Amino acid sequence: MSSQKMENLIEIERKQLNNLRGIMWNLSSPDRGQMYGAASKMTNIIPARPLLPITMTLLKTQDKFLRKLVFRTAGRNMITSYLEEFFSLLNTINPAEREQVLQAIEEGFIEEGAPLTPNAQKKWISALEKLGVEHQPTVFGIFASLGAPGVRKVKKIIRDHVETISIGSIPKLNAFDEKTKNAIIKLLCQKASARKPELVGYISEIVDRKSLKYLVPFLKQGSWQDRAEVAKAIGRVGITSVRGLVMDIIADPNWRVKQAMLENLNIAESKFSALLNILSYLVVDSHTRIRSLAERCLLQMGSITCKDSNLEVQRVKLEKKFRKQLLHAASNYKDIDSTWLGIEPEDLGPIPVLSESDNETEGVSLSDLAPPAEEEAPSEEQDLLSALLAAKNAVIASEEKLEIAPTDLIIRTLREIAPNNEPIPLKQLKTEAIKRGLSKGEFDKALLKLEREGFIYRPKEDTIRSTDFEI
Repeated sequence: MSSQKMENLIEIERKQLNNLRGIMWNLSSPDRGQMYGAASKMTNIIPARPLLPITMTLLKTQDKFLRKLVFRTAGRNMITSYLEEFFSLLNTINPAEREQVLQAIEEGFIEEGAPLTPNAQKKWISALEKLGVEHQPTVFGIFASLGAPGVRKVKKIIRDHVETISIGSIPKLNAFDEKTKNAIIKLLCQKASARKPELVGYISEIVDRKSLKYLVPFLKQGSWQDRAEVAKAIGRVGITSVRGLVMDIIADPNWRVKQAMLENLNIAESKFSALLNILSYLVVDSHTRIRSLAERCLLQMGSITCKDSNLEVQRVKLEKKFRKQLLHAASNYKDIDSTWLGIEPEDLGPIPVLSESDNETEGVSLSDLAPPAEEEAPSEEQDLLSALLAAKNAVIASEEKLEIAPTDLIIRTLREIAPNNEPIPLKQLKTEAIKRGLSKGEFDKALLKLEREGFIYRPKEDTIRSTDFEI
């Protein structure tokens, strides 16, 4: 290294030391303005480890504002010799401020490095495990930087206390290296499927193609909602094979599970041949909604290139095998490009066309402006005639009411209660339908028929809504 470069480095070092020295003096100043200003500057110095001794002293001050400023600096530059004292003081501040300090520690470990010796790593883990569950996500992020002891600690928490795992802690598993992360996900799926199945929705968001297989316990032991979360994950990572978990989803008895996969299908990450085989099963499914969604996916495959495929080849094969389904989907889903099928999109224009009959207005005559004639009092014969007509209309209305099919009555009632197609309680629909003349047996039988045909479905066990298809 040349003498000029050495002089430059010495000069830079001298300036930094003078800056640290000035901050340290001002931290001891009787002038609060200088003290607060120095504490604010200290938070922007990385690293500020030379100031750690005076920082630890200031953590005991009664000035809450000053103590809040120096806590982040102390946490980010903490060393093992001060660790016990630091965490003892950390427990004296409120949880929100404590969380900010822990996040500063996590950032420091990621950007500047964490302790490397097993002894130091164990001391950090021992101090962190005493914190409350509310800090678990950030603590998991810190554990990811503490090597093998940190990994063992996370596995021990999952193995012994999976019930305490918070949903915010699941994304933090991404901080571990891929091999370790997959091992932790495997253990988490085994334990959570039996003791905390509600975590499946959050676990499925962090799995990839390699770790997808670890979700199998939720398919075997979970409810249809759990299986639907697994199906979402399968669709999100893409379909590359016609075996394993994909076929379990295709064979699932609950149509909502297949719907979850189709609605989240990643066509760009799927292999064309595998996806085509899967959709060939689903376009002949017994449920109307599944058939429609499968047709939608086929139409999308004419505009989205699959993995390791060619768009022109895809279109030729799609038209050859599924021309009828593609034309049906093109008429139902105007938002998807279908020009490659040789169909011109219907242009409705920005302004609706009104017929002449809509614009015709009726003229006003002088008779319309004349005062209304006085009505004659009804005679007894007219009263009798009116009563007979009213009775006749009531009989006709009751006959018409009986002529309405139970399924039509349920759909009509559902649309009146929920005009915007929002989910409603099943109990409310049943009560209203019985008021309109259905027996409980007729209602249950008609409801089952509508569910099988795909006209209505249950978002939850106790709610009901109609599909978005016209009946």
